Amino acid sequence: MPAMAISQIVLKVPNAAREIPRRIRVTPQTVNNWIEGKTMPSAGNLVALIAEFDEVTTEVLRIAGKRTLTDAQYRAARQALQLLAGAEDDTIP
Repeated sequence: MPAMAISQIVLKVPNAAREIPRRIRVTPQTVNNWIEGKTMPSAGNLVALIAEFDEVTTEVLRIAGKRTLTDAQYRAARQALQLLAGAEDDTIP
């Protein structure tokens, strides 16, 4: 995913510079680097962004050319996020 797309995704989060570091435990400088296109989130950070912010999920789907997920796709994505995040059942909605 190009750096410009990451910047657009991150900027969809209201108060991104404050909320993203607080909710996914990265530094504010990390988020600024993403916004400025200097670096890109790791796979784990991208998963955390998707898990934490509906705005990110929506924008990633839009960029991928998907408008919405079917119930089966949602369940599969939820299971994949849980595996990637090492989460217990029911910790990712």
